[in-house]
Amino acid sequence: MRSWMLRAVFVLQAMVTTAALAVADDDQQSLAQRARFLWDARVQGNWATEYRFLAPADRGSTTTLEKFVAYRRDKGPFRYLSAKVGEVATLNDIGWVEVKYEIRPAAFPELRARQMQVWDHWQKRDGEWYPMARAEREQVHALPPNKRSAAEETALGTRVEEFWKAQEGGERARAYGYLDPAYQASTPEKEFVDRKPAHTYLSHRLEWVEVVGDRGRAKVASTRTSQDASPAKAAPENATIIEHWVKVKGQWYRVPDPS
Repeated sequence: MRSWMLRAVFVLQAMVTTAALAVADDDQQSLAQRARFLWDARVQGNWATEYRFLAPADRGSTTTLEKFVAYRRDKGPFRYLSAKVGEVATLNDIGWVEVKYEIRPAAFPELRARQMQVWDHWQKRDGEWYPMARAEREQVHALPPNKRSAAEETALGTRVEEFWKAQEGGERARAYGYLDPAYQASTPEKEFVDRKPAHTYLSHRLEWVEVVGDRGRAKVASTRTSQDASPAKAAPENATIIEHWVKVKGQWYRVPDPS
Protein backbone atom coordinates (compact mmCIF):
# COMPACT_ATOMS: atom_id res chain seq x y z
CA MET A 1 0.00 0.00 0.00
CA ARG A 2 2.76 2.39 0.94
CA SER A 3 4.65 1.61 -2.28
CA TRP A 4 1.51 2.36 -4.31
CA MET A 5 1.03 5.68 -2.55
CA LEU A 6 4.64 6.72 -3.22
CA ARG A 7 4.27 5.88 -6.88
CA ALA A 8 1.09 7.96 -6.99
CA VAL A 9 2.89 10.91 -5.41
CA PHE A 10 5.75 10.66 -7.92
CA VAL A 11 3.29 10.51 -10.82
CA LEU A 12 1.41 13.56 -9.48
CA GLN A 13 4.65 15.52 -9.05
CA ALA A 14 5.67 14.65 -12.62
CA MET A 15 2.29 15.82 -13.91
CA VAL A 16 2.57 19.12 -12.03
CA THR A 17 6.11 19.68 -13.33
CA THR A 18 5.03 18.90 -16.90
CA ALA A 19 2.11 21.29 -16.62
CA ALA A 20 4.36 24.05 -15.27
CA LEU A 21 6.84 23.56 -18.11
CA ALA A 22 4.01 23.69 -20.64
CA VAL A 23 2.76 26.99 -19.19
CA ALA A 24 6.28 28.44 -19.28
CA ASP A 25 6.71 27.34 -22.89
CA ASP A 26 3.37 28.90 -23.84
CA ASP A 27 4.38 32.13 -22.10
CA GLN A 28 7.66 32.27 -24.00
CA GLN A 29 5.97 31.64 -27.34
CA SER A 30 3.30 34.28 -26.79
CA LEU A 31 5.89 36.78 -25.55
CA ALA A 32 8.16 36.14 -28.55
CA GLN A 33 5.22 36.70 -30.87
CA ARG A 34 4.26 39.96 -29.15
CA ALA A 35 7.86 41.20 -29.18
CA ARG A 36 8.29 40.50 -32.91
CA PHE A 37 5.02 42.27 -33.64
CA LEU A 38 6.14 45.36 -31.68
CA TRP A 39 9.60 45.57 -33.19
CA ASP A 40 8.28 45.03 -36.71
CA ALA A 41 5.95 47.98 -36.12
CA ARG A 42 8.87 50.14 -35.00
CA VAL A 43 10.90 49.28 -38.08
CA GLN A 44 7.91 50.03 -40.30
CA GLY A 45 7.22 53.31 -38.49
CA ASN A 46 3.76 52.04 -37.54
CA TRP A 47 3.41 54.15 -34.40
CA ALA A 48 -0.32 53.51 -34.00
CA THR A 49 0.47 49.83 -33.54
CA GLU A 50 3.20 50.65 -31.02
CA TYR A 51 0.66 52.70 -29.06
CA ARG A 52 -1.39 49.53 -28.60
CA PHE A 53 1.52 48.07 -26.66
CA LEU A 54 1.20 50.65 -23.91
CA ALA A 55 -0.39 49.08 -20.85
CA PRO A 56 -4.17 49.70 -20.90
CA ALA A 57 -3.94 51.79 -17.72
CA ASP A 58 -1.41 54.10 -19.43
CA ARG A 59 -3.31 54.70 -22.63
CA GLY A 60 -5.12 58.01 -22.48
CA SER A 61 -3.82 58.75 -18.97
CA THR A 62 -0.30 59.56 -20.17
CA THR A 63 -0.87 60.40 -23.85
CA THR A 64 -3.47 60.06 -26.55
CA LEU A 65 -3.03 58.03 -29.72
CA GLU A 66 -2.81 61.19 -31.83
CA LYS A 67 -0.14 62.81 -29.65
CA PHE A 68 1.85 59.59 -29.41
CA VAL A 69 1.88 59.05 -33.17
CA ALA A 70 2.74 62.70 -33.86
CA TYR A 71 5.65 62.63 -31.44
CA ARG A 72 7.09 59.36 -32.71
CA ARG A 73 6.68 60.46 -36.33
CA ASP A 74 7.95 64.03 -36.06
CA LYS A 75 10.13 64.24 -32.95
CA GLY A 76 11.29 60.72 -32.19
CA PRO A 77 15.08 60.76 -31.77
CA PHE A 78 15.72 57.59 -33.79
CA ARG A 79 14.54 55.66 -36.78
CA TYR A 80 14.61 51.88 -36.51
CA LEU A 81 16.16 50.29 -39.59
CA SER A 82 15.98 46.61 -38.64
CA ALA A 83 15.30 44.42 -35.62
CA LYS A 84 15.66 40.76 -34.76
CA VAL A 85 14.14 39.12 -31.68
CA GLY A 86 16.44 36.50 -30.16
CA GLU A 87 16.26 34.58 -26.91
CA VAL A 88 13.12 34.83 -24.77
CA ALA A 89 12.80 33.94 -21.08
CA THR A 90 9.96 34.19 -18.58
CA LEU A 91 9.62 33.84 -14.81
CA ASN A 92 6.09 34.10 -13.44
CA ASP A 93 4.72 37.36 -14.90
CA ILE A 94 8.10 38.87 -15.88
CA GLY A 95 9.64 38.39 -19.30
CA TRP A 96 12.97 39.15 -20.96
CA VAL A 97 13.46 39.46 -24.71
CA GLU A 98 16.85 39.78 -26.37
CA VAL A 99 16.70 42.17 -29.32
CA LYS A 100 19.38 43.16 -31.83
CA TYR A 101 18.48 46.22 -33.87
CA GLU A 102 19.83 49.05 -36.01
CA ILE A 103 19.03 52.72 -35.45
CA ARG A 104 19.94 56.03 -37.02
CA PRO A 105 19.33 59.52 -35.57
CA ALA A 106 16.19 60.92 -37.18
CA ALA A 107 17.71 64.38 -37.57
CA PHE A 108 20.89 63.09 -39.24
CA PRO A 109 19.95 60.47 -41.85
CA GLU A 110 23.42 60.71 -43.38
CA LEU A 111 25.05 59.26 -40.28
CA ARG A 112 26.05 55.64 -40.10
CA ALA A 113 23.58 53.23 -38.52
CA ARG A 114 24.34 51.98 -35.02
CA GLN A 115 24.09 48.34 -34.02
CA MET A 116 22.36 47.84 -30.66
CA GLN A 117 21.58 44.87 -28.41
CA VAL A 118 19.26 44.98 -25.40
CA TRP A 119 17.22 42.81 -23.11
CA ASP A 120 13.67 44.17 -23.25
CA HIS A 121 11.57 43.80 -20.11
CA TRP A 122 7.93 42.76 -20.30
CA GLN A 123 5.20 42.11 -17.77
CA LYS A 124 2.11 39.96 -18.10
CA ARG A 125 -1.03 41.88 -17.19
CA ASP A 126 -4.51 40.41 -17.43
CA GLY A 127 -3.16 37.56 -19.53
CA GLU A 128 -1.29 39.74 -22.05
CA TRP A 129 2.36 40.82 -22.32
CA TYR A 130 3.27 44.53 -22.26
CA PRO A 131 6.66 46.28 -22.31
CA MET A 132 7.71 47.70 -18.95
CA ALA A 133 8.17 51.42 -18.37
CA ARG A 134 11.61 52.58 -17.23
CA ALA A 135 10.59 52.92 -13.57
CA GLU A 136 9.20 49.38 -13.63
CA ARG A 137 12.36 47.95 -15.25
CA GLU A 138 14.46 49.24 -12.38
CA GLN A 139 12.48 47.08 -9.96
CA VAL A 140 13.29 43.75 -11.62
CA HIS A 141 16.36 41.84 -12.71
CA ALA A 142 18.15 43.26 -15.74
CA LEU A 143 18.88 39.77 -17.09
CA PRO A 144 16.93 36.49 -17.04
CA PRO A 145 17.95 33.79 -14.54
CA ASN A 146 19.93 31.71 -17.05
CA LYS A 147 22.21 34.69 -17.77
CA ARG A 148 23.21 35.23 -14.14
CA SER A 149 25.48 33.35 -11.74
CA ALA A 150 23.56 31.65 -8.93
CA ALA A 151 26.77 31.17 -6.92
CA GLU A 152 27.72 34.84 -7.15
CA GLU A 153 24.21 35.94 -6.27
CA THR A 154 24.24 33.67 -3.21
CA ALA A 155 27.53 35.25 -2.11
CA LEU A 156 26.17 38.75 -2.66
CA GLY A 157 22.94 37.92 -0.84
CA THR A 158 24.96 36.81 2.19
CA ARG A 159 26.85 40.11 2.25
CA VAL A 160 23.64 42.12 1.89
CA GLU A 161 22.04 40.27 4.81
CA GLU A 162 25.10 40.81 7.00
CA PHE A 163 25.19 44.52 6.20
CA TRP A 164 21.54 44.99 7.03
CA LYS A 165 21.81 43.09 10.30
CA ALA A 166 24.61 45.47 11.28
CA GLN A 167 22.36 48.40 10.35
CA GLU A 168 19.47 47.11 12.42
CA GLY A 169 21.78 46.53 15.38
CA GLY A 170 23.11 50.07 15.20
CA GLU A 171 26.61 48.63 14.65
CA ARG A 172 27.97 51.49 12.57
CA ALA A 173 31.60 50.33 12.73
CA ARG A 174 30.65 46.86 11.46
CA ALA A 175 28.47 48.32 8.71
CA TYR A 176 31.39 50.50 7.62
CA GLY A 177 33.40 47.38 6.79
CA TYR A 178 30.85 46.46 4.10
CA LEU A 179 31.19 49.78 2.26
CA ASP A 180 33.01 50.27 -1.02
CA PRO A 181 36.80 50.59 -0.45
CA ALA A 182 36.74 53.74 -2.62
CA TYR A 183 34.31 55.28 -0.11
CA GLN A 184 36.40 54.12 2.83
CA ALA A 185 39.46 55.76 1.27
CA SER A 186 37.72 59.14 1.30
CA THR A 187 35.69 58.78 4.51
CA PRO A 188 37.46 57.69 7.74
CA GLU A 189 35.68 55.14 9.88
CA LYS A 190 35.32 57.53 12.83
CA GLU A 191 33.64 60.13 10.63
CA PHE A 192 31.16 57.52 9.41
CA VAL A 193 30.47 56.13 12.89
CA ASP A 194 29.99 59.59 14.43
CA ARG A 195 27.63 60.70 11.68
CA LYS A 196 24.00 60.50 12.74
CA PRO A 197 22.09 58.23 10.35
CA ALA A 198 18.83 59.48 8.87
CA HIS A 199 16.87 56.42 10.00
CA THR A 200 16.72 53.68 12.57
CA TYR A 201 16.06 50.35 10.86
CA LEU A 202 13.73 47.94 12.63
CA SER A 203 13.56 45.08 10.14
CA HIS A 204 14.29 44.23 6.53
CA ARG A 205 13.48 41.71 3.83
CA LEU A 206 15.83 40.92 0.98
CA GLU A 207 13.62 40.52 -2.09
CA TRP A 208 16.28 39.73 -4.69
CA VAL A 209 19.88 40.19 -5.71
CA GLU A 210 21.45 40.37 -9.14
CA VAL A 211 25.03 40.04 -10.35
CA VAL A 212 26.26 41.20 -13.75
CA GLY A 213 30.04 40.92 -13.96
CA ASP A 214 31.58 42.72 -10.99
CA ARG A 215 28.47 44.80 -10.35
CA GLY A 216 25.51 43.85 -8.22
CA ARG A 217 22.11 45.13 -7.19
CA ALA A 218 19.87 44.21 -4.29
CA LYS A 219 16.23 45.06 -3.69
CA VAL A 220 15.56 45.46 0.01
CA ALA A 221 12.28 46.27 1.75
CA SER A 222 12.69 47.71 5.24
CA THR A 223 10.73 49.07 8.17
CA ARG A 224 12.32 52.18 9.67
CA THR A 225 11.74 55.27 11.75
CA SER A 226 13.09 58.76 11.17
CA GLN A 227 15.86 60.00 13.45
CA ASP A 228 14.61 63.57 13.04
CA ALA A 229 11.26 62.84 14.69
CA SER A 230 10.76 62.67 18.43
CA PRO A 231 10.42 59.14 19.87
CA ALA A 232 6.70 59.77 20.40
CA LYS A 233 6.19 60.76 16.75
CA ALA A 234 8.62 58.35 15.15
CA ALA A 235 6.02 56.14 13.50
CA PRO A 236 7.47 53.18 11.58
CA GLU A 237 7.36 53.47 7.82
CA ASN A 238 7.97 50.99 5.03
CA ALA A 239 10.55 51.70 2.35
CA THR A 240 11.96 49.75 -0.58
CA ILE A 241 15.29 50.56 -2.19
CA ILE A 242 17.53 49.23 -4.94
CA GLU A 243 21.08 49.33 -3.63
CA HIS A 244 24.26 48.87 -5.63
CA TRP A 245 27.23 46.66 -4.82
CA VAL A 246 30.67 46.21 -6.39
CA LYS A 247 33.07 43.28 -6.29
CA VAL A 248 36.61 44.29 -5.28
CA LYS A 249 39.40 41.69 -4.99
CA GLY A 250 36.90 38.85 -4.74
CA GLN A 251 34.61 40.46 -2.14
CA TRP A 252 31.31 42.33 -2.42
CA TYR A 253 30.99 45.86 -1.04
CA ARG A 254 28.04 48.21 -0.89
CA VAL A 255 28.21 51.46 -2.85
CA PRO A 256 26.84 54.17 -0.52
CA ASP A 257 23.99 56.30 -1.78
CA PRO A 258 25.11 59.80 -2.79
CA SER A 259 24.34 62.22 0.01
